[in-house]
Amino acid sequence: MKLSRRPRSLSVVVGLTLLFLLVTYRAGPLVAAIFLASGVLGYLNVFAALRAGLAVLKRRKLTKSTIALIVIAAAGSAVLCYFGYWAPLAMCTGSFLVIDGIALRFQGAPVGASLGEP
Repeated sequence: MKLSRRPRSLSVVVGLTLLFLLVTYRAGPLVAAIFLASGVLGYLNVFAALRAGLAVLKRRKLTKSTIALIVIAAAGSAVLCYFGYWAPLAMCTGSFLVIDGIALRFQGAPVGASLGEP
């Protein structure tokens, strides 16, 4: 059964909004914004690194979308690091890297299968 992308992206937006509201309730809007930005950019860093790494390993050229993703992740990470929030970013990136590695290991799928690669 193939699911469309629209309900999934809508659920991600709703989930991030609820997470923002919950963190805002407990810690304030600035902490919530830093928390969510670190989480989203941490995931983008891992995703971009995996996409680029797989392309290099398979001796393929990087697509424009992969290059754009790398630029967005690098720019966002640079902004967070500039303002001194490198520790939450590093923790989120490391966490997502470990989570993706464990998920792919126990899934029995080849590396990159979660990225839609054949």
